[in-house]
Amino acid sequence: MRTAIICIIFLACASVCFSAPILDCRCPRANKNVRVANIEDVQILDPRPYCQKLEVIVTLKTGGSRCLDPREAFTQAIMKAKRLSMVRALMKRNTINLSTTTLLTTVTSTSP
Repeated sequence: MRTAIICIIFLACASVCFSAPILDCRCPRANKNVRVANIEDVQILDPRPYCQKLEVIVTLKTGGSRCLDPREAFTQAIMKAKRLSMVRALMKRNTINLSTTTLLTTVTSTSP
């Protein structure tokens, strides 16, 4: 009986340990560039408690995804284009005013 209880406790602990999500950076290594024509979407992940680096992930039209090095000039141009498209989309929906647009444009133009 005692052995059965120990086994049940062990299995419960093991299931909790292995079912917990592993929080880590999504990009263990980054590419310098990809073909612009193959990019479908861009996702910019700011540093998080479990990943201290900025990550830029592009979804490709072929269905895969690639991580880009945020320090590269190519990636910075992609990030700037993404931010500008977000501002334009917000302006099209008339959900932001001129002062917010100016602030976003300033942040976008001064970002590394």
